Amino acid sequence: MRPELEAKLFTDFPNLFQGRYKPITESLIPFGCECGDGWFGIIYNLSKKISELDPDAEATQVKEKYGGLRFYFTSQNDNYEKIFELIQDAEDESYKTCEDCGTKENASPNEHGWIKTLCPECREQNCQEREKRFEEMMSMGIKEWVEKQIKYNLSS
Repeated sequence: MRPELEAKLFTDFPNLFQGRYKPITESLIPFGCECGDGWFGIIYNLSKKISELDPDAEATQVKEKYGGLRFYFTSQNDNYEKIFELIQDAEDESYKTCEDCGTKENASPNEHGWIKTLCPECREQNCQEREKRFEEMMSMGIKEWVEKQIKYNLSS
């Protein structure tokens, strides 16, 4: 997820995302929301509902797994079961929402490879980008390509 979208979540729900300052041995939220921008609305609405239900709840990880949203949290509140239901509803919605652009039109998980819920347009773009990276890697040689990726990631 883009940093500005994560910042909006962290600003609007500071208690829920208080773990962003903790070491990764205590919370995985310092890694941010490990999913595409298309699920921002789902995560925002879920965060709002959880914060209203339990102001002391704390998100410990938000990510994509097997094509769906995963939202992990801790709570000492008696509303734990209600929060779990809200999360389940959001996870169900994510399987019908393109992770990249957020459309609900024809979005679905793929059936093979890395499972990702996308609309047909984003799936095509995703495939083209993967093919381009693969062709670049094969033309450069794997070692040179990996070195280029490391330099790029270090400069980002």
